[in-house]
Amino acid sequence: MTDKKNEVSITIHGLDVDNGAVRGDVLVRKLKALISSLKESEKFANDKKVFDYFVSDLRMGSAYAKFKEKRTTKNNASDSGVSIFSSAMKKIYNADPSISKFPKSLISNIRNLTTGAGKEFSHAEVAYNTKEKIVRIDDFLQKRADEAYRIVNGAEAQKEKFYRGIAYGSFDGVLKEIDARGTLVRGKIILTAGAVEIDCVMNTEDIPTIRECFNIRTVIEGAAHYDGETQLPIRIDVKSIKPVKHDADMLQWKGAFKPNKNHDLDW
Repeated sequence: MTDKKNEVSITIHGLDVDNGAVRGDVLVRKLKALISSLKESEKFANDKKVFDYFVSDLRMGSAYAKFKEKRTTKNNASDSGVSIFSSAMKKIYNADPSISKFPKSLISNIRNLTTGAGKEFSHAEVAYNTKEKIVRIDDFLQKRADEAYRIVNGAEAQKEKFYRGIAYGSFDGVLKEIDARGTLVRGKIILTAGAVEIDCVMNTEDIPTIRECFNIRTVIEGAAHYDGETQLPIRIDVKSIKPVKHDADMLQWKGAFKPNKNHDLDW
Protein backbone atom coordinates (compact mmCIF):
# COMPACT_ATOMS: atom_id res chain seq x y z
CA MET A 1 0.00 0.00 0.00
CA THR A 2 1.22 3.49 -0.86
CA ASP A 3 1.98 5.48 2.28
CA LYS A 4 -0.40 8.39 1.80
CA LYS A 5 -0.61 11.09 4.43
CA ASN A 6 -4.38 11.15 4.57
CA GLU A 7 -6.05 13.96 6.43
CA VAL A 8 -9.43 14.31 8.09
CA SER A 9 -10.90 17.43 9.63
CA ILE A 10 -13.84 18.24 11.87
CA THR A 11 -15.63 21.57 12.18
CA ILE A 12 -18.00 22.01 15.12
CA HIS A 13 -20.61 24.76 15.17
CA GLY A 14 -21.93 26.00 18.52
CA LEU A 15 -25.49 26.61 19.62
CA ASP A 16 -27.31 29.88 19.01
CA VAL A 17 -27.80 30.20 22.77
CA ASP A 18 -23.99 30.26 23.09
CA ASN A 19 -23.70 32.82 20.27
CA GLY A 20 -22.20 30.12 18.06
CA ALA A 21 -19.28 29.44 20.41
CA VAL A 22 -18.34 25.80 21.02
CA ARG A 23 -18.25 24.59 24.61
CA GLY A 24 -14.85 23.32 25.75
CA ASP A 25 -16.09 20.00 27.12
CA VAL A 26 -17.98 19.32 23.88
CA LEU A 27 -14.86 20.03 21.80
CA VAL A 28 -12.74 17.67 23.93
CA ARG A 29 -15.29 14.84 23.73
CA LYS A 30 -15.76 15.16 19.98
CA LEU A 31 -12.04 15.23 19.26
CA LYS A 32 -11.57 12.18 21.48
CA ALA A 33 -14.38 10.36 19.67
CA LEU A 34 -12.85 11.22 16.28
CA ILE A 35 -9.36 10.03 17.21
CA SER A 36 -10.76 6.88 18.80
CA SER A 37 -12.76 6.22 15.63
CA LEU A 38 -9.64 6.60 13.49
CA LYS A 39 -7.64 4.26 15.73
CA GLU A 40 -10.40 1.64 15.70
CA SER A 41 -10.63 1.96 11.91
CA GLU A 42 -6.89 1.46 11.53
CA LYS A 43 -6.96 -1.52 13.88
CA PHE A 44 -9.82 -3.07 11.92
CA ALA A 45 -7.96 -2.59 8.64
CA ASN A 46 -4.49 -3.73 9.64
CA ASP A 47 -4.70 -5.71 12.90
CA LYS A 48 -1.37 -4.18 13.91
CA LYS A 49 -0.59 -0.54 14.63
CA VAL A 50 0.73 1.23 11.54
CA PHE A 51 -0.33 4.87 11.78
CA ASP A 52 -0.57 7.69 14.27
CA TYR A 53 -2.70 10.82 13.95
CA PHE A 54 -1.07 14.22 14.29
CA VAL A 55 -2.68 17.65 14.59
CA SER A 56 -2.02 19.57 11.36
CA ASP A 57 -4.35 22.55 11.88
CA LEU A 58 -6.43 24.21 14.64
CA ARG A 59 -8.71 27.24 14.36
CA MET A 60 -10.93 29.36 16.59
CA GLY A 61 -14.56 30.40 16.04
CA SER A 62 -16.48 27.42 14.77
CA ALA A 63 -14.00 24.96 16.29
CA TYR A 64 -11.89 23.37 13.54
CA ALA A 65 -9.24 20.69 13.83
CA LYS A 66 -7.40 18.71 11.16
CA PHE A 67 -5.46 15.50 11.70
CA LYS A 68 -2.85 13.92 9.45
CA GLU A 69 -2.41 10.17 9.29
CA LYS A 70 1.29 9.29 9.32
CA ARG A 71 3.03 5.92 9.25
CA THR A 72 5.05 5.42 12.45
CA THR A 73 5.91 1.70 12.23
CA LYS A 74 7.32 -0.65 9.61
CA ASN A 75 4.25 -2.90 9.77
CA ASN A 76 2.48 -3.51 6.47
CA ALA A 77 -0.80 -1.68 5.98
CA SER A 78 -3.78 -3.18 4.16
CA ASP A 79 -5.69 0.06 4.27
CA SER A 80 -5.77 3.54 5.75
CA GLY A 81 -7.61 4.27 8.98
CA VAL A 82 -9.00 7.44 7.41
CA SER A 83 -10.30 5.44 4.44
CA ILE A 84 -12.06 2.88 6.67
CA PHE A 85 -13.50 5.63 8.87
CA SER A 86 -14.79 7.46 5.78
CA SER A 87 -16.43 4.28 4.50
CA ALA A 88 -18.13 3.59 7.84
CA MET A 89 -19.41 7.18 8.09
CA LYS A 90 -20.95 7.02 4.61
CA LYS A 91 -22.59 3.68 5.28
CA ILE A 92 -24.08 4.98 8.53
CA TYR A 93 -25.35 8.12 6.80
CA ASN A 94 -26.97 6.05 4.04
CA ALA A 95 -28.31 3.37 6.43
CA ASP A 96 -26.39 0.74 4.46
CA PRO A 97 -27.05 -2.76 5.92
CA SER A 98 -23.43 -3.73 5.24
CA ILE A 99 -22.45 -1.57 8.23
CA SER A 100 -22.76 -4.84 10.18
CA LYS A 101 -19.31 -5.90 8.92
CA PHE A 102 -17.64 -3.15 10.97
CA PRO A 103 -16.60 -3.73 14.61
CA LYS A 104 -18.79 -2.62 17.49
CA SER A 105 -16.00 -0.50 18.94
CA LEU A 106 -15.79 1.61 15.77
CA ILE A 107 -19.55 2.13 15.51
CA SER A 108 -19.69 2.98 19.21
CA ASN A 109 -17.06 5.72 18.78
CA ILE A 110 -18.80 7.16 15.73
CA ARG A 111 -22.01 7.15 17.72
CA ASN A 112 -20.23 9.13 20.44
CA LEU A 113 -19.15 11.59 17.75
CA THR A 114 -22.80 12.31 16.90
CA THR A 115 -24.25 12.34 20.42
CA GLY A 116 -25.64 15.70 21.54
CA ALA A 117 -26.18 17.14 18.05
CA GLY A 118 -28.70 19.94 18.25
CA LYS A 119 -28.51 20.00 22.06
CA GLU A 120 -24.86 20.34 23.10
CA PHE A 121 -23.69 21.75 19.75
CA SER A 122 -25.53 22.83 16.64
CA HIS A 123 -23.90 20.47 14.15
CA ALA A 124 -20.50 19.49 12.81
CA GLU A 125 -18.87 18.41 9.56
CA VAL A 126 -16.24 15.81 8.83
CA ALA A 127 -14.19 16.35 5.67
CA TYR A 128 -11.24 14.64 3.97
CA ASN A 129 -8.32 15.70 1.77
CA THR A 130 -9.66 13.44 -0.97
CA LYS A 131 -12.81 13.57 -3.10
CA GLU A 132 -14.76 11.80 -0.36
CA LYS A 133 -18.10 13.36 0.43
CA ILE A 134 -18.31 15.67 3.43
CA VAL A 135 -20.56 14.21 6.12
CA ARG A 136 -22.77 16.48 8.20
CA ILE A 137 -23.02 15.47 11.87
CA ASP A 138 -26.46 16.42 13.12
CA ASP A 139 -29.58 14.89 14.64
CA PHE A 140 -30.20 12.97 11.40
CA LEU A 141 -26.80 11.26 11.57
CA GLN A 142 -27.22 10.68 15.30
CA LYS A 143 -30.38 8.64 14.64
CA ARG A 144 -28.59 6.72 11.90
CA ALA A 145 -25.63 6.05 14.22
CA ASP A 146 -27.98 4.79 16.95
CA GLU A 147 -29.56 2.46 14.41
CA ALA A 148 -26.15 1.20 13.23
CA TYR A 149 -25.14 0.58 16.84
CA ARG A 150 -28.23 -1.60 17.34
CA ILE A 151 -27.46 -3.52 14.16
CA VAL A 152 -23.85 -4.36 15.11
CA ASN A 153 -25.13 -5.48 18.51
CA GLY A 154 -27.46 -8.02 16.93
CA ALA A 155 -30.79 -6.22 17.10
CA GLU A 156 -33.45 -7.49 14.72
CA ALA A 157 -34.17 -5.32 11.72
CA GLN A 158 -37.35 -3.28 12.00
CA LYS A 159 -40.23 -4.34 9.78
CA GLU A 160 -40.68 -1.85 6.98
CA LYS A 161 -44.10 -0.57 5.95
CA PHE A 162 -42.80 1.29 2.92
CA TYR A 163 -39.68 1.62 0.78
CA ARG A 164 -36.40 1.94 2.66
CA GLY A 165 -33.27 3.19 0.94
CA ILE A 166 -32.14 5.99 -1.36
CA ALA A 167 -33.83 7.07 -4.57
CA TYR A 168 -33.24 10.04 -6.87
CA GLY A 169 -36.31 12.23 -7.26
CA SER A 170 -37.74 15.73 -7.64
CA PHE A 171 -39.89 17.58 -5.11
CA ASP A 172 -42.07 20.68 -5.44
CA GLY A 173 -42.34 23.02 -2.47
CA VAL A 174 -41.15 26.13 -0.65
CA LEU A 175 -37.67 26.41 0.89
CA LYS A 176 -37.64 27.56 4.53
CA GLU A 177 -35.35 27.83 7.59
CA ILE A 178 -31.93 27.88 5.95
CA ASP A 179 -28.89 27.32 8.20
CA ALA A 180 -25.96 28.49 6.09
CA ARG A 181 -23.14 27.70 8.54
CA GLY A 182 -20.51 25.32 7.22
CA THR A 183 -20.02 23.67 3.85
CA LEU A 184 -23.30 21.77 3.90
CA VAL A 185 -26.31 24.08 4.14
CA ARG A 186 -29.37 22.66 5.85
CA GLY A 187 -32.92 23.76 5.14
CA LYS A 188 -36.53 22.66 5.07
CA ILE A 189 -38.80 22.29 2.10
CA ILE A 190 -42.56 22.47 2.64
CA LEU A 191 -44.09 20.32 -0.06
CA THR A 192 -46.77 21.90 -2.22
CA ALA A 193 -48.85 18.74 -2.00
CA GLY A 194 -49.80 18.11 1.62
CA ALA A 195 -47.61 20.83 3.18
CA VAL A 196 -45.27 18.16 4.59
CA GLU A 197 -41.89 19.42 5.88
CA ILE A 198 -38.78 17.56 4.67
CA ASP A 199 -35.20 18.11 5.77
CA CYS A 200 -32.79 18.93 2.94
CA VAL A 201 -29.04 19.47 2.68
CA MET A 202 -27.34 21.60 0.01
CA ASN A 203 -23.78 22.62 -0.78
CA THR A 204 -22.64 26.10 0.18
CA GLU A 205 -21.76 26.68 -3.49
CA ASP A 206 -25.51 26.77 -4.13
CA ILE A 207 -26.13 29.72 -1.76
CA PRO A 208 -26.76 32.25 -4.61
CA THR A 209 -29.41 29.93 -6.03
CA ILE A 210 -30.79 29.19 -2.57
CA ARG A 211 -31.24 32.91 -1.92
CA GLU A 212 -33.02 33.28 -5.24
CA CYS A 213 -35.34 30.39 -4.44
CA PHE A 214 -35.86 31.04 -0.72
CA ASN A 215 -39.49 31.36 0.40
CA ILE A 216 -40.89 30.84 -3.10
CA ARG A 217 -42.21 27.79 -4.88
CA THR A 218 -39.24 25.69 -5.99
CA VAL A 219 -38.43 22.31 -7.48
CA ILE A 220 -35.45 20.49 -5.97
CA GLU A 221 -33.86 17.30 -7.23
CA GLY A 222 -31.57 14.99 -5.36
CA ALA A 223 -30.95 11.77 -3.46
CA ALA A 224 -33.89 11.14 -1.14
CA HIS A 225 -33.45 9.04 2.00
CA TYR A 226 -36.43 6.84 2.94
CA ASP A 227 -36.65 5.12 6.34
CA GLY A 228 -39.46 2.65 5.57
CA GLU A 229 -41.84 4.21 8.09
CA THR A 230 -43.48 6.74 5.78
CA GLN A 231 -43.95 7.07 2.04
CA LEU A 232 -42.03 10.34 1.98
CA PRO A 233 -38.27 10.80 2.43
CA ILE A 234 -36.84 12.04 5.72
CA ARG A 235 -33.94 13.87 4.06
CA ILE A 236 -32.95 15.01 0.58
CA ASP A 237 -29.34 15.54 -0.51
CA VAL A 238 -30.05 18.29 -3.02
CA LYS A 239 -28.33 18.26 -6.41
CA SER A 240 -30.26 21.04 -8.15
CA ILE A 241 -32.66 23.85 -7.22
CA LYS A 242 -34.95 25.62 -9.68
CA PRO A 243 -37.69 28.21 -9.08
CA VAL A 244 -41.12 27.41 -10.47
CA LYS A 245 -42.22 29.82 -13.18
CA HIS A 246 -45.71 31.01 -12.27
CA ASP A 247 -46.42 32.93 -15.49
CA ALA A 248 -46.47 31.07 -18.76
CA ASP A 249 -43.79 32.35 -21.12
CA MET A 250 -45.64 32.63 -24.43
CA LEU A 251 -42.58 34.06 -26.23
CA GLN A 252 -41.25 30.53 -26.65
CA TRP A 253 -44.23 29.80 -28.91
CA LYS A 254 -43.68 32.89 -31.11
CA GLY A 255 -44.27 31.89 -34.73
CA ALA A 256 -45.22 28.32 -33.84
CA PHE A 257 -48.84 28.87 -34.92
CA LYS A 258 -48.13 31.03 -37.97
CA PRO A 259 -50.07 29.56 -40.92
CA ASN A 260 -48.18 28.25 -43.95
CA LYS A 261 -49.07 30.41 -46.97
CA ASN A 262 -48.67 27.43 -49.28
CA HIS A 263 -51.55 25.54 -47.68
CA ASP A 264 -55.23 26.38 -47.31
CA LEU A 265 -56.67 26.23 -43.84
CA ASP A 266 -59.53 23.77 -43.51
CA TRP A 267 -60.60 24.93 -40.04
